[in-house]
Order: sequence, then C-alpha cells, then structure tokens
Amino acid sequence: MKIEQTNALSEKQNCETLALQKRIHKAENLSNKVFLSNELNIDKEIPCFFLLYEDNQLVSFLACFFPTQNEVEINGFTDPAYRNRGYFSSLLKKAQSTLEVLKIPHVVLQIEAPCNTGKAYCAKRCSSIERTEYQLSMQKEAWNQTNTTDDEGIHMRKATIEDAEIYSQIAASAFDDSYQWCLNYITFILSDPDRDAFILYKEEHVIGVLNVHHISSVRSLLYGIAIAKDFQSQGYGKQMLSMILSLLFSSGSQEVALEVDNANPRALSLYIHQGFTICFQVDYHVLSLS
Repeated sequence: MKIEQTNALSEKQNCETLALQKRIHKAENLSNKVFLSNELNIDKEIPCFFLLYEDNQLVSFLACFFPTQNEVEINGFTDPAYRNRGYFSSLLKKAQSTLEVLKIPHVVLQIEAPCNTGKAYCAKRCSSIERTEYQLSMQKEAWNQTNTTDDEGIHMRKATIEDAEIYSQIAASAFDDSYQWCLNYITFILSDPDRDAFILYKEEHVIGVLNVHHISSVRSLLYGIAIAKDFQSQGYGKQMLSMILSLLFSSGSQEVALEVDNANPRALSLYIHQGFTICFQVDYHVLSLS
C-alpha cells in the first residue's frame, strides 16, 4: 500500500482518478463527480488530494474542498474489489494533518443517496445529515419558450474581469459568503474557457449573477444563481433563469442541469415548475474525526 498526497493532480493522477470514478459510478449507478481542482480552496498550497495505490494501481481516492476557514467538504471512493480493508479510513487519517493545519472545525462527508457502502460507512463515523443537495436537469424538448419573460427593462450579458468587483458584492451578499472568496471564485470562472459568468441588469442596476459550466457542446451546468437582496422575491430569479435557458438551448445545449440545496425550497419549487426534474441527491454527513 502506498499513499500519495498533493495540492494539484498531475495529468496521470487526474486520468487515474477519473478512470476509478467511472468504474465505481458504473458499478453502483452513481452520478456525483468529485471536483478535481484546488482553485477554490482557501489555501492552494496545502495538500487536498490523497491517493492510495496497491500494486501501482489507484484503488482509493479522497479529496478535500475547503472554501472557508469554517468547513471542509470531503468526497472520495474506493474500488469495490479493495473495500473493507480500511483504505478510505487510511486516507482520511492522512488528510487530518491538513485539516489540523487549517484548524477547520466542521467536516462533512458527501454521500450520494443510492451509495449503500457510503451510508454504511457514515453510520459508523457520522452523527447526522446536515443538508441535502439535489441535481436537476432539463432536456431541450421540455423547455417551454412561453416561460421567457419579455421585459424591456431587464437584460443580461456575459461578465468580464472588469465586473469582478460588482459580481463579488452581489454574490457575497446573496450567499452570505466573504467578498474575497467570491472574488477568487469569479476570477477562477473567468480564467476557465469552459465556464462563463453572467450579470443581470434592471435598467442600469446590477441585480443578479449566475455561472455556466459548459460540460460538453450539448450539456451545460448552471450554478451560483444569485439575486441581490434588495431585488429578491420580485420574480427576477425566474426571469434570469428563463433568459439563460433560452440562450443555452438556442446555442446548442440539449440538456441544462443545476444544483439546489434543500435549505432553499423556494428555488427547488421554481426549478421544478420551470420543467426541471431531479436526477440525484447528495447528502452531507457531519463527520467526526476524533
């Protein structure tokens, strides 16, 4: 057994991780994909990826995502043929040194709902489910163009680096995140050729932001959908959603997905009313490292 740790995956490590994840997803009918970048971590220099090899083959993987000083999200998996050997626990123990350096008090473990092995692990190590996140999707044929709101005072455009300050202000206020983290976030998005950020205006006022990850030429993921607090509960979220869906479907996307937390039932209801359906859910289990 050999464990490697790194703050950024090499091309070889990235390919090995994706191949392992693909095998596990196929075997267990799972969909939640681990985020293989350190760009949104509060400290990019600290190791956040942990890989366990047996006979030079990657058999277990763990990733730490720490967007703030207060919480770390852990995701990972082990090859079914190598389970019940304590491999994931070994990676978790290795990762504790990272968490101790950052002094992060709150740790959650992501487990997709159908993953029985993950739930069995959590039954021993976790105290409760803190929150649930759903991924929803809509096929192009399900999009009803009559949902698009025609309001001459509302318009949307792609964000540029010159918009980073106002984007960060809107996002920080809407999500109760730090301004600096949101600034790092938009900088990361604008530097990635597969991602775009959009800004919604009402006349000259910036009232909302959202992001798009172009996963492929025909599939897009919406995230970071936020309306400024002074403009919430006035229908602007629905208008922004309608405008981006119309843009994406008319530009070649055949499917658009998004994620929503169970703590936001109004957004979940809006998305379902617009034609989205739930694909899968991920539960965030509170993990005890003691």
